[in-house]
Amino acid sequence: MDESTARFLLFLVIGVVTMGWGLWRLLKDRRGPFIGSALLTGFILLWFCFAFMFASVSYAGAMIMVWGALFMCALLVVGTVLSLILNGYYVMKREGVSVAHALPLVVGLATAAAIAAFIYLNSGAFIDIMRNATSVEELRPFTILYWYIAVVVYVGFNLASYTLQAIIYGRWPRSPHLDAVVVLGARVHGKRVTPLLASRVDRGIAVARKSGAKYLVMSGGQGADEEVSEAWAMGQYAEEQAPGEFEILLEDRSRSTDENLRFSKELIARSELETAGEAAAKADPEIAVTTSNFHALRTAALARKMKLPWQVYGAPTALYYLPTAFLREFAANMVYHWKLHAFVIALITLFFWMTMF
Repeated sequence: MDESTARFLLFLVIGVVTMGWGLWRLLKDRRGPFIGSALLTGFILLWFCFAFMFASVSYAGAMIMVWGALFMCALLVVGTVLSLILNGYYVMKREGVSVAHALPLVVGLATAAAIAAFIYLNSGAFIDIMRNATSVEELRPFTILYWYIAVVVYVGFNLASYTLQAIIYGRWPRSPHLDAVVVLGARVHGKRVTPLLASRVDRGIAVARKSGAKYLVMSGGQGADEEVSEAWAMGQYAEEQAPGEFEILLEDRSRSTDENLRFSKELIARSELETAGEAAAKADPEIAVTTSNFHALRTAALARKMKLPWQVYGAPTALYYLPTAFLREFAANMVYHWKLHAFVIALITLFFWMTMF
């Protein structure tokens, strides 16, 4: 067995195992972490392995598979960068300048800088610098550029993986029957729900109607700058949209998504003990949660951590605001798993540090 064949078999085994592990995790519980990373890694490895096998039949066809995939990735990256920069500018112009609103612009510019560095390091000008260098010390500063590109690629891969899992999760079939739907709150203006919060309640009503749920749990406390609790405003809106159709329970203590889930669970448990009828007698009610689509996967992950078998439905978000909101969720997910990401980035840093010295 020659070296190229051995390398091919190694990548093939790794690709099959990684893809298989991701699919197994997906079928077991699609809320689990790193499922998107496993599926994307496995797909990439298997794609290039199939291209290698196809080369024995048609070398030109194999090159089309490889370079076509690389071209499509490059096109996607450039398109995403331009979209993020334009979106960040538009969001700040419409919503005001803030760190959160500037996030798409910052991510877009940071990725554009990595692309520019990559182009430069593969240009004739840099090749001339390497040829004319009289010592290794002269090339050490350029190692920082390689390190920066590697970190951006790592973060970008995680963003692509998280996006993939979020899309799969949002389109996965759900339980046909539910007993209650929990709607997560968001900031209110005065005593009225905002369009974003209204979409969550509308989604909760639609899910409850389709699944036969009898209860709607409005979950959200009152902030220091809010006239009423989010739960109260949501309850009023739900009564306007579906008068007398559901029994509405108000959970008005929560200040975070974690508390939304925990306090809603407690409220449902108390209500079933105190309410006569089928709902009171059912030991394990079927519960679902509705929130904004960008927030669905992270909410599901929190429910999984709390050992709640609840699935989460996403409500539509204004298209112009979706990138900003989704990037915030991705950043929060990275922070949640910060130990792993810090370890990987430390390994990348150590690798390039060793090349410098």
